[in-house]
Amino acid sequence: MASNQKVSLTTATALVIANMVGTGVFTSIGFQAADIPDANAILIVWILGAIVALCGGICYSKVAELYPGYGGEYHFLTKAWNPTLGLIGGIVSIISGFAAPVALAALAFGAYFSIFFKTANGNITAIAIISIITIFHLFSIKTSSKFQLVTTTFKIVLILLFIIVGFWAKDSGNNFNNDLPSIDLFFTEGFSRSLVYVAFAFSGWNASVYIFNELKKPGTDIKLSILAGTLIVGSLYLLLNYVFLKVVALKKLQGVLEASELAASQLFGKSGGEIISIIICVLLLSTISAMVWVGPRVIERMGNDVRLLKWFDHKDEERIPYRAILLQYAITIIILFSGTFNFILVNTGILLNLSTMLTVAILFKHPLSLDKKTYFAAILFLLVTSSSTFYLLLKVLI
Repeated sequence: MASNQKVSLTTATALVIANMVGTGVFTSIGFQAADIPDANAILIVWILGAIVALCGGICYSKVAELYPGYGGEYHFLTKAWNPTLGLIGGIVSIISGFAAPVALAALAFGAYFSIFFKTANGNITAIAIISIITIFHLFSIKTSSKFQLVTTTFKIVLILLFIIVGFWAKDSGNNFNNDLPSIDLFFTEGFSRSLVYVAFAFSGWNASVYIFNELKKPGTDIKLSILAGTLIVGSLYLLLNYVFLKVVALKKLQGVLEASELAASQLFGKSGGEIISIIICVLLLSTISAMVWVGPRVIERMGNDVRLLKWFDHKDEERIPYRAILLQYAITIIILFSGTFNFILVNTGILLNLSTMLTVAILFKHPLSLDKKTYFAAILFLLVTSSSTFYLLLKVLI
């Protein structure tokens, strides 16, 4: 591959940010407010989420160092454990990690788009946006990189503008005080449930490992892109939620899915809902683009090893795995019309958490290669992730 086709650290970081920042941060605080009636405690949950994501990033960087190669969990699980586990991890990544989230993000895009453009059909808009973004990624890595960088930059600018306006706004929520939250709050079912929402909002921190072979300096770029992307997103999430809690009373937020629209109405008046709908549409453009770019690399990597998928181990003259891109597009469209989104949404968290935990557990096969920082990060990540996975399992089974 020519050097000008390689992905820079800046673009890899943008890819991580784009995968992480979706609708989760704009929709989950209403449920958190219902579970944790304390604004300071809610912010602590977001800080904890950022710490866990950083721990995951440290762990994945080390795993990528031990097992260099692209394809994410498929590659790691295949090389470290066995091909069967790797195949399961790859299928989970393709369906639950990329195709289903793309479908859901596109539906969300269609819903928010129709708020601003009243005559727009949400489903048709969803199909159209997936199709347009897929076409973008069929041209070249250079085109994908530019599109990702532009949309992610626009995303960050819009969020920062929202935060700046919020900091200047009047404290109309009256949610904050100088009292520390009760320690009992951190041992409740509501706190565990809130942590699940936050984990969902932070998912995507490992995006750059999937394009290992397209990075200019994969050894350092994976580590730096994950850490930089997670720190940036963690800071934005904390500030954004502070603004939500500053301008809207906790009681008004409780159980409200459109919490961001409430905050926008406080900041921008009656037109706030329409403004936030366009902002979220722009955010989702970047998110969909990142997953359309990254997901097919798993399919292509599996095509190297699995005979039935060999046809998808193919690139055009621009080194684009267009067959894998089109397969993910087809899977996404099928899911879009399947009507099983609630089931997929609940089970996605379980499957992805299990896959991620198995990947981090690889580190304990190489105890002599672990420093204290990585060892501590792995333990903390596994403890928190396993607890949220256990909660999700209970939710499915009971």
